[in-house]
Formats: sequence, structure tokens, C-alpha cells
Amino acid sequence: MERDDQECRMVADITFEQTEKPDLSVFFALPLAQQSLLRPSYDAFLFAACPAALFCGEHRVAIIGSICPEALANVQNMLSLFQLWYKHKQVPTIEYQSLATEDMVQPNQAACFMSGGVDSMANFSRNYLNYNATHPHRFHYAIFIYGMDLGDPNLAENKATFDRTVTSMAPFLKEHECELVPIATNIRSLEPNWRFYVDYQYGSLMASVAHALSNGISEFNIALDNQLKNYVARGSHPLLNKYFTSSYCQSVGVFEAYTRLDKYQFIKQLPSTVPLLRVCQQPPKDSDYLNCGVCAKCVRTKLELLVSGLLEQTQTFANKSLDAAQLEAVSLGSVLEFEFYESLEPALRQSGHIEFANILQRKLKKRWLLRFKYRFLQFDKLYLNNRILKTRLWLQPRLSF
Repeated sequence: MERDDQECRMVADITFEQTEKPDLSVFFALPLAQQSLLRPSYDAFLFAACPAALFCGEHRVAIIGSICPEALANVQNMLSLFQLWYKHKQVPTIEYQSLATEDMVQPNQAACFMSGGVDSMANFSRNYLNYNATHPHRFHYAIFIYGMDLGDPNLAENKATFDRTVTSMAPFLKEHECELVPIATNIRSLEPNWRFYVDYQYGSLMASVAHALSNGISEFNIALDNQLKNYVARGSHPLLNKYFTSSYCQSVGVFEAYTRLDKYQFIKQLPSTVPLLRVCQQPPKDSDYLNCGVCAKCVRTKLELLVSGLLEQTQTFANKSLDAAQLEAVSLGSVLEFEFYESLEPALRQSGHIEFANILQRKLKKRWLLRFKYRFLQFDKLYLNNRILKTRLWLQPRLSF
């Protein structure tokens, strides 16, 4: 543990043996006032390191210390699931000095992850509306991570947006009896590859952060973005997320039960969430706005807000207007986006926005091509080591028409 005048850090040094990568001091850093939440434990680093070790071809993960037996078993299951999905020939063995089976004082408080996006806001709203303040599932902490989309090592530093979101979100959460926990980590620097983040790391990163904070929380909730029937192998998945659990910190979540537009109904019931939405992955710099309003994700969110009757309540979009040209410019970038757009098209038609509905209908008619490209690239990844993608970048699964 390290401390200065402003923050407290829990740090571990990670060394690669088979891969030519520099040593990295992985850290979790949060404000000094919240340092009591940190649990000095190797389990948080176990969840962080193992997916990177598998992806990079390491033969073992050797921990010079004690780990939780439940965390060990679940991490081994996590690696086995990745092996099944992505056809790894072997998984790294996990070595440790001892199993930490001693009695621990466990808190009885739940936490969610709060990015300001639709899924996290809807998850918080559903929880607040369904559980009273004394219920063990009620969120007492909302974890906001610098080191995921904000803090991406592949992009320019954008700490200002993170700080603005903290400033706007903290009073809202306090009003609803929940404490915001802004925490920074450099876990993504273990392997900055974006495909690794999406396919392996997204959920385990959140699990590692939750375990780092497990002096204060005993349960954490990951808000999944798609319904179960639409999921493909990826780093946060209903089958995978249950393995992000130890004997003292449980991973839970039921959000795969809801459609995208169902989630807006939770937000609608807690309307004070709408002016706080942050969905843009590259928000405008030197601006008070959290969303550019013109990128594909912003346009899709504005359409969802429109059919939900919430667009006029938003305050965080630099461009709140919607027109046909914005929608024409949108590319369908992922097979997982079909779920969102397929539900939007009839909702737009039903609410009288025929022009928008017709544009979406035309785009969705060619979704077979994106599905074909997705399956082709999965074959390339699993059996050809991405040789085709590396040489023919036009095969990336994006459509524009």
C-alpha cells in the first residue's frame, strides 16, 4: 500500500516470463478519504493478471502470497471458458504460497459499476426502485473506473471528462443514499490490445476492482448490455461473470433479462438520471458536455431517448438535435448492435418517426453481410491467428451504406 496527500494505492509488480513485455506495477488508486475500502489482497491482482497471461501465452501465474480458494477455483473456470471459446491449446497454471482460509470480517453492502451510460444508469435505477435502504442488494457504492473507456491506454488522456462526470454524479448518488467511488487502475496496460479488452478483459477488470474494494463491499453487480439470446463470446458474458467471485465478494447480475428499451423504462421512473447520461467514448475536449452528440453511439442513444420520450430532458449532448443525415452516417459496427437497432425500428415507426424508421429498415436489410463477416473473422481469429484481418483490413466488421 502506498499513500500521498491525495490518494491511496494498492500496488503489485507483474513480470512476464514468456513474452517480451516490460515489468509493470499494476495499481488501484482512490481518494485518501475512501482508503478504508481497500483490501490488501492478491485476489484482485489474480483476476487482473490471468486473462493477460492466457492471451500472451504465459505458462504460469506465480503469486508470492496467499489467495482465496474460491477465487482460485473461479479463475481456473474463467480460463477454461476462454480456452473453450477461443481454442487455446493450454491455460497457464496458477502457483501460490498458500490458500487464505482464515476468517475475515465481511461487509454486507452491495455495489454497482457506474459509467454514466444507459446500462449502468438503468441498473442503478432498477435497484433503487426495487430495494429499500436496508436490503442487502441495495447499492451503497457506485464504482467509477478511470482505466476502461476513459483512461484507455490506446487513446489520448481524458481525465477532464472523468473529473467532470465525478463532479456531476456524486451529488446525485448521495441524494439517493449511494457513495461514488472514483478509482483509477492501469490494468489495461498489461495488454493494451483492444480485441483483448473486448474478448477477455472487460469483465475481469471490473472484478479485480471490486475485489480491491472488498473491505467495503461484499457484492458487485455488472450491468450487461445485451439479452442472453444475443450474446456471443466476449469479456463480459452471463456465463463468464459468475466466475468473478471469491469467498468474500460475489459477482451478481440479472440485466440480460431486459431489452434495451426496457432499460429506458427504469430510467424514466428515476428521471433525475437523464441529465447525467454519458455514453460517448470520445467526448468533446475543453467542453462542459460529456457527449459529442454526433458519433454513432450518441446518435443511437438519442434515437432511444426519442422513442422513450426523454430526449428533451438530456443536458449532456453537445448536439441534441436529430436528423436523417446523422442516421445515414451511422455504420453498424457489431453484430451485438442488431438487438438495439432491431427494437428501435418498430418503436420509431410506432411513435411517428417514419423517416428514421425507414433508414434503419434499409440498413438492417443488409445485416446478413455483417453476420457473415463476423463469422469469417471469428474463424480467422480462432484458427488462422488473425492472418486475414492483419492483411486485409477491409474485412473488419463494419458496414456503411
